[in-house]
Amino acid sequence: MLKGSASAWKDLHSGGLCRVFTGLESLNKNTLKEWKKPVKPGELLQSIEKCRSGGIECEAGYILWHPSQSVGGALGETEVLRRHGLFSPKAALSRLILFPGSELHSAFGKSGVVPAPLSGEAAKYYDRLKTVLDPLFELWSRCAVLLPNAACFSFLSGDSGRKDRLKSLLKKINGLAYEAVKTTEAPDSGSILKLRSEVDEACGAG
Repeated sequence: MLKGSASAWKDLHSGGLCRVFTGLESLNKNTLKEWKKPVKPGELLQSIEKCRSGGIECEAGYILWHPSQSVGGALGETEVLRRHGLFSPKAALSRLILFPGSELHSAFGKSGVVPAPLSGEAAKYYDRLKTVLDPLFELWSRCAVLLPNAACFSFLSGDSGRKDRLKSLLKKINGLAYEAVKTTEAPDSGSILKLRSEVDEACGAG
């Protein structure tokens, strides 16, 4: 788990630390207990805030969809993720994956590496959501993979132009994805085309 005060994170950033990825996994304490993950969501969320206040980009892995998840539960967790700047199309579509040898893999009698099954209502909602969010997820991915390099370049050169541009685009994409999650309706084609043009330009620069 991330530790340290805001000033400690600033010192680390001064030494060259530009980005951190950590596993938040879930905000639901019962889910974390079921997965045997000793994560304290509240403390980790506070640490992420301190990390970012120190000038370091911070992203968190999350597993929104799993066998015991309901649509209402997923929507509630989505609201918290959004408030903390951790919501994205990736988070909205994140799903528990079962690996051979794991307890849940054995419990569900699966073979190979497979997504964990969802309940009937959740499965239908997830399938609809995936159809709606796939275009945004593709655009998000293109920007997100460039952000770590842009953050390092910004630190080394003092030029934050590309980093800021990518972050601005990611914010737009996340906003559209959030609305799509609430309505399960795809953004209008005009918005997607405009956004794709902006992403093409940003990702082709530098």
